[in-house]
Amino acid sequence: MGDDDIRHYLSRQSSRQKPELRPKMVVRRPATQPQKAAFEDFSATHLLCPKCRTARPVRERLLLILPDGELYDYICTACGTSAGTRKAGR
Repeated sequence: MGDDDIRHYLSRQSSRQKPELRPKMVVRRPATQPQKAAFEDFSATHLLCPKCRTARPVRERLLLILPDGELYDYICTACGTSAGTRKAGR
C-alpha cells in the first residue's frame, strides 16, 4: 500500500456517518412510604460468654422496666455469667 492508498482509506473512514449516540434512560421509582424494617425486635439464642470464652446458649431475663422500654440481661446457661444486655423499646 502506498501513501496515496492510505490517505484515501483514512478519508473514507472519516467520511462515514457515525452512529447517533443517545443518552441512557434513567428509570426512577415513584416516591413511596419508607419500608418497614424486616424485623421489629429479636432475641439472641447464643452469645459469647466472657467466662467460658465460647459461644453458649443464653437465657433472657428481664432486668429493668424503663419508661421507654425494657432492659433484658442475657445469662449463660453453662456458668450463669451475664453475657450481654438488650433494650427493647415500646
